[in-house]
Amino acid sequence: MWTPLFPALAARCYEILLLAVNGTNEIMVLVHYHCYMPWHSTGTTCDLQYVNKCRVCIVRFPCLKWFCDLHSTLFFLPPRFCPGLKRFLFYELKSITNNFDDRTVSAGGNKIGEGGFGVVYKGCINGQTVAVKKLSALANICIEDLKKQFEQEIKIMAKCQHENLVELLGFSNNFDQPCLVYDYMPNGSLLDRLACLENSSPMPWKTRCNIAYGASNGISFLHENNHIHRDIKSANILLTESFVPKLSDFGLARASVKFTHTILTDRIVGTAAYMAPEALRGEITPKSDIFSFGVVLLEIITGLSPMDENRDPQLLLSIKEEIEDEEKTVEDYVDKKISNWNITLIEQMYLIAAPCLHEKKNRRPDIERVKEQLKEMLIG
Repeated sequence: MWTPLFPALAARCYEILLLAVNGTNEIMVLVHYHCYMPWHSTGTTCDLQYVNKCRVCIVRFPCLKWFCDLHSTLFFLPPRFCPGLKRFLFYELKSITNNFDDRTVSAGGNKIGEGGFGVVYKGCINGQTVAVKKLSALANICIEDLKKQFEQEIKIMAKCQHENLVELLGFSNNFDQPCLVYDYMPNGSLLDRLACLENSSPMPWKTRCNIAYGASNGISFLHENNHIHRDIKSANILLTESFVPKLSDFGLARASVKFTHTILTDRIVGTAAYMAPEALRGEITPKSDIFSFGVVLLEIITGLSPMDENRDPQLLLSIKEEIEDEEKTVEDYVDKKISNWNITLIEQMYLIAAPCLHEKKNRRPDIERVKEQLKEMLIG
């Protein structure tokens, strides 16, 4: 005879329909069929059944303590999160990344990069090179924030598939080491290529223009689908072998039913050098993505990083004031690594970037307008 157990605990885990225990202290969890859990633990069984005409899995744990210990670190994913994504075991990803080798790829290791929510490693699965992001609290982030980051990334990537968004191939959610597996981008990030890291060649102007247009196309797709990225920056624009740009890192993204409205949050997230004034006040709006993209366009023009404490001005977006006050010209800031650049086209891109950086969000263009202007510049 199965009797309900810990109803409050069950309520906290969405997608769990029933939590029960029988006379032998065996635990049963009734979950939706596509909800992912690590079945591989010894003694755990999983049966596919129909309950009230709903296709479900009944999972039986051998002891109460095992389930309670596990509960705090499980990631319960709604069915809509998972279609088309491969579920990996943590040890599989650990193996393909050489035990998550923290040496950089250039030094013979597997580490590609890192951010506030984790480290990215290079690996190979069935002959395909992949990037594995192992989420971890690098910036005093709690496990609950990691769960939200993990779930949000999967949710966005499952819904939004586009030529200018990085492709999510799968995930692993074993205990406190959630991982996301992406298609590998051989040319790294726009930030790295602008800085010519690892002795890479400077990108020609035409390539930079194509990257700008492709990135705007990716942002446009997100906005059309009522998603605000919230962390647009050159480090999150990844490049394929042929320099096709792919937006990445959707863990901070937010969806809005009333997309033109502003959302308020107590938690201010993002990268400060790219953040619009209203974003620093906790407002979430698509126009904040436009502001951040304006900073990216300045990076493409100048080849400069968005923030440098040893530079005057320290913030790249401050060069707009110098140019408007006629203290400097756009030509003064052109990346000298660009060969055969045309000042007319450089100034044209600057004139696209400048309105994006307006302090008042309502004075900024929408992404469709920005994309249209970049396209005109390309074909002109």
